[in-house]
Amino acid sequence: MKKILDFTPFCVHQDVVGTFHGINWEMAKKIEKYKASVEAAAYANPELLRLAAGRLVQEVMDYLSQDGHEITLLAAHDNMMTAFLVALDVFKEQWPLYASMVLLETAELKDQTRSVRILMNDEVCLDWQPLETLRARVS
Repeated sequence: MKKILDFTPFCVHQDVVGTFHGINWEMAKKIEKYKASVEAAAYANPELLRLAAGRLVQEVMDYLSQDGHEITLLAAHDNMMTAFLVALDVFKEQWPLYASMVLLETAELKDQTRSVRILMNDEVCLDWQPLETLRARVS
């Protein structure tokens, strides 16, 4: 999936399109990694993180707590997705790929506990755990 969605930088994939004269792809990847680390460092400040993603996190926690919904779709830009992933404590200091998806699944387990897991681009970032544990992580 990563190869399909990797349109960064310049919305091209060097393996498919070929190289462009004057573009150092290794340097571009280092710059992208640096940008992700700067974003993560900024969101290490709890107040900045609250301002960047607090309303989205609260809205998502409210949706996850409700009974009866089958699917809820929300859209966000890459920098909002980064803040959201940092708030959920699953950010891996990699800039979100073009058309990335964060999926939060809920289920009631055998012990009747409402549980949640987090996936990003079909990769499990956080395996099943009680919703209240996730709520405590993001508080």
